[in-house]
Amino acid sequence: MGAGASFNVAAEMILPTDGSDLTDVAAAKAEVIRLRTLLQAYVEDKGGWPLDASDILTGTDEEDYTVCLREVCNIRAAIHLQGSDAERAARGGASNRDTRRASMMADQRAAMMAADAAAGARTSSEEEESEAEDDAGGAGEGAGAPEAKAD
Repeated sequence: MGAGASFNVAAEMILPTDGSDLTDVAAAKAEVIRLRTLLQAYVEDKGGWPLDASDILTGTDEEDYTVCLREVCNIRAAIHLQGSDAERAARGGASNRDTRRASMMADQRAAMMAADAAAGARTSSEEEESEAEDDAGGAGEGAGAPEAKAD
């Protein structure tokens, strides 16, 4: 499969995003190389990352397996997001991007409302404390232990 290979989203959507199909370092490295080769056609900066994965390999099998698996998981997750968006668009539904944007805006509104409520509670609390200090200050002058009477 060369750099000009076509990208089949449906075939990629079958693969697990967690990389559970990759059982050893050789399979994980081969998958990184395969995915990078597929994606190279869609990247403007061809020198961004080497196809042979030499930028992430350390030389120890355990570490190489971990970093290759992480790379595969990230790429596959991105492919699944794009595939899901395309499928929703074909059905006329909202895309993941639209859903994320709406969720983010709702979260921002909720955070702003919570901040406003907290600011209002602080203001109300500060006013109550001030009133309590005023009440305590006035009562404190005459209050306390009774004075001893001089004979």
